[in-house]
Amino acid sequence: MVLIKQPYLLVLNIELAKWGGRYWAEPLWHKDLMLHLANIDALTLLCPVREGPPPQDWLACSDSRLSIVGVRPLGYSSVLRIPQLVAAIWNAVGRHEIIHTGVAGWPFPIGWVAVPIAWLRRRFLVIVVESSFWRAASGKSSPWARAKAGLFETINRFCIRLASASFFTTEAYATDLGRSAHGFKTVSPASWIDDSSILSHAAITARGVRAEQRLLYAGRLTAEKGVNVLLQAIERSDAAVDIMGDGDLRDACRAVAERHPQRVQVLAPVPYGPAFYETLDRYAAVIVPTLSDEQPRIIVDAFARGVPVIASATSGNVGFVTHQRYGWIVQPDDCDQLAETMTQAIADPSAGLTYGLNARERIAPHTHSAMHARRAADIAREFTLRLPFKPQRAL
Repeated sequence: MVLIKQPYLLVLNIELAKWGGRYWAEPLWHKDLMLHLANIDALTLLCPVREGPPPQDWLACSDSRLSIVGVRPLGYSSVLRIPQLVAAIWNAVGRHEIIHTGVAGWPFPIGWVAVPIAWLRRRFLVIVVESSFWRAASGKSSPWARAKAGLFETINRFCIRLASASFFTTEAYATDLGRSAHGFKTVSPASWIDDSSILSHAAITARGVRAEQRLLYAGRLTAEKGVNVLLQAIERSDAAVDIMGDGDLRDACRAVAERHPQRVQVLAPVPYGPAFYETLDRYAAVIVPTLSDEQPRIIVDAFARGVPVIASATSGNVGFVTHQRYGWIVQPDDCDQLAETMTQAIADPSAGLTYGLNARERIAPHTHSAMHARRAADIAREFTLRLPFKPQRAL
């Protein structure tokens, strides 16, 4: 059902490819765009566009209701092209009533340009906060990283202050970044799962306790994801663990697997989708030892399959994971507590089954399509309530 009839502009850093007279998108991004169109009558996307053949699995953006305004691919030299970027966004904003953007992106969010223009042109401005990658790890970052994080934090708080409606994927973002908001704000958890991805209660119960109790880490193999903590915990535990992913710590993971070949394996990544969900079904729990306050997508994926998680107590994780209800919470960067909890999860599989069933119920209402529908309903309502429209005050 289409909820939004007003001309709608989406301004994001996510890159498309242009080839053969058509625009192409990475499969998950293509799916997200199509779900936007389920609730928006006509959508314009302004984003970087790279000329050339797309990767083999990319999909064509062929819906007639989707228009593309391309800007040159971004890089550190993009600062030299700011005037052209400003002109492109100024013109696009002028043709639309609702402007939707974000505050994340490399090397800088295009939203930083779109937000003041939308405010100056008195448009209804929507900001979605799905990440805080810019934040520096506490006590472990260089002065440059801390200075950069401070700059991003200041600009992003200012952008949110100007927004007519702000959506935050975690309670922590809403409490922290959202305290500067003058407009409507709400928590809207991010989700990529479909109804077909959610295993039924009966199927989870029938699966019961797995014959082989193994744990899974699936994600980028980097320090900020807590992989060093995980490797130390593996050395201190007898738990069987599979590690799946790519990153600069893959060799370190292989070294641990070579020392413990009977219980540790390093696996190649599995494409996101049905094959990945079926992989999750084999595990007693998923380990999420991240050190940042972002909310890893793997939590939602695991819950959809009735698989509990062992998660670090970061703000992004505890917003979704309750200790001994949907899994286990451990202190970030505490390899001894993580090792103890991994052993506990293996030793008490009946508790894991109960937590997995609870987790399935927790995530069932939060499908990808439901997320889009709820956000669209909020935007449509707030747009109508604010007519005649006046932008949020700057200070």
